[in-house]
Amino acid sequence: MSDRGSTTVHGGKQQQTNRDLWIHDPLYQCVALPIKFLMENFSDPEAPESMAPFKYYDTDKDTGLFITNEAPVKQSTIENRPTIIVVRGPTNDDNLGIGDFDKSDPAIQDIFTEGDFIGAVSLMLNFHCICHKGLEAQRLAWAVRSLLRHNYRVLTRRGFLSIGKKRVTVSSESTPGHLVTMDSETRSVMVTVSTAVQFMDMWRFQFKQEVAPGGLRKPTAESTMNVTVGDTTMNTTKEGVEDD
Repeated sequence: MSDRGSTTVHGGKQQQTNRDLWIHDPLYQCVALPIKFLMENFSDPEAPESMAPFKYYDTDKDTGLFITNEAPVKQSTIENRPTIIVVRGPTNDDNLGIGDFDKSDPAIQDIFTEGDFIGAVSLMLNFHCICHKGLEAQRLAWAVRSLLRHNYRVLTRRGFLSIGKKRVTVSSESTPGHLVTMDSETRSVMVTVSTAVQFMDMWRFQFKQEVAPGGLRKPTAESTMNVTVGDTTMNTTKEGVEDD
């Protein structure tokens, strides 16, 4: 999984830039980037000793940790290596934005055909840590929680407005339920790390071709608008306006 133009999730690859994916496929990014983040940290040779039992490698035969967004996972897979399944929860529009307007207002309808809106969307992201033993699942979950809390700025630089900074919880032990296909007699234990996630939502307005009421503004050539997502600045274009 590379920052340079493409992002990979287990089971699929999209050859698009990080910026394009945030604009056109943000729900994909909400899962793909944390998976990549975990792969990078669990494969780091200088990782803390507490993470040593959970070593990630790119090849399935060598890795000691399975990280995926696909479920269910076979019980036999978990018997061979601990597993992290990343699942997002439902989204919620936060009704916080720049340039929001009420299209039902007749005065607005006389000026605009669309809207230039920068809003925020929030959701919960769940990291289901599933292992053969409960103590192992707890240790893996705590390692995931620590990575999110201590390195959240890495993820905000990749496009999140917020992740891992607030509301990071570690559940008690439970059974994995529908996340695991029971193809053997052994049982597994799950501990879930949940964190609040927030990302930016953007769309555009354009001025009508006719002059707005009062003759104050009219369309001109396109101009560039910088939009910041996390610590990343995106360049978009919008229709410029000028005074008569």
